[in-house]
Amino acid sequence: MALTPEASTVAGLATAALVGGVYMAATPPITDIRTTMPGSVPHTMVNRSRRQATIIAGTAVAGVSLITKDPNIFVMGGLMVIALDIWTRHANDVFPPLQKVLGREKAERVAAEAMPAPQPVIAPSPYGGMPAAAFA
Repeated sequence: MALTPEASTVAGLATAALVGGVYMAATPPITDIRTTMPGSVPHTMVNRSRRQATIIAGTAVAGVSLITKDPNIFVMGGLMVIALDIWTRHANDVFPPLQKVLGREKAERVAAEAMPAPQPVIAPSPYGGMPAAAFA
């Protein structure tokens, strides 16, 4: 029993809105995603949440389309999943200082070269302003 064309369109749009809601709940805003440096912990966490949102949204689309037995819902919801996944991947691959997509390997290499080497921490000295090593 397939839906009427009007009902199929409404159900497809509702499923696409459901997919958008899943992505809104599972991933940070796109503007925040664009500011993460490749290779950093937030960059990795965005990838994980994007993957999780894709799985949940795809499962929801498949479930709704199987319950209604209407292929239009699957097509509309599936296109929304693909569009939001590509949009999130693109935002996550932008290298913030250049605002360009460099590719993961090149961006990680440029980010590693741009980050300064860690400096040694000098403990405060009980001898005033001089480091404790001066008295050793």
